[in-house]
Amino acid sequence: MGRVCGYMGVDVDDIELRIVDHGNRVHLVNESGDAIGGTAGTFQQGYSRYKIALDRDQLTQQDDLIGTMARELAHVRLLGGGLLSGDEFDNELVTDLTTVHLGLGLFLANSPATG
Repeated sequence: MGRVCGYMGVDVDDIELRIVDHGNRVHLVNESGDAIGGTAGTFQQGYSRYKIALDRDQLTQQDDLIGTMARELAHVRLLGGGLLSGDEFDNELVTDLTTVHLGLGLFLANSPATG
């Protein structure tokens, strides 16, 4: 996490990292309403630190783990930095583009369940 924070321009001391079991919670669905992806990480703005939770299943898949960490840290940059409110219709797409802009998009592109 410290190394990915460095690439993403986020102070690691501002992050509270938790490893959780997200299970099969559905995050993405197609136009038919069928599940096409699950939650691999979450971001929450805390009082003094940003809370990032990563799914335990990610720990054995390093490339996916890096993509998930980068994406959640992009939320820190955008939402935590006040650049987005989170109410924008395209905030998740901007989050993905931020990850690309900061150089870790390859990990995100190769990990379909990073959201």
